[in-house]
Amino acid sequence: MPKPENPDTDPDVADVLHAPDLQHEGAGRWLVETASRSRYLVTTDGGGGATLTRTPDPTFNQTPDAEWRSAALRRDEATLRIIAAGRLRVADDGETSLVPEIRVGFPAIWVIEPLAEDAAFTTRTTTDVVSIARLPGPARGEG
Repeated sequence: MPKPENPDTDPDVADVLHAPDLQHEGAGRWLVETASRSRYLVTTDGGGGATLTRTPDPTFNQTPDAEWRSAALRRDEATLRIIAAGRLRVADDGETSLVPEIRVGFPAIWVIEPLAEDAAFTTRTTTDVVSIARLPGPARGEG
């Protein structure tokens, strides 16, 4: 069940990856890890384009009764184009919207290139994000 938005709490800046800001921060790479220990390498090109590469942790809580399991998904470890990214916001009246940020403590929603021939896009929702880290070094295509 999605967590309701709490307008009285401001996120720690280090814990938030704002999708719109990625376009303004230049090229870079971020590692987003989830409760199931799946890792998403997010790479931005500085011109508004972004990709992700998902790597599940096949050794983490693979028992049938585990609270969080890292499932195998189509095109794991392939670089996929991100169309949109964010988290779900649930208003008091039950209306939902996509907030364009990835925040620790909330599932991430990735809208990515279509993985099926007849699809316009593919949506993936993660378990709760547990960490977000900017990686040192240049992104692909940088010096």
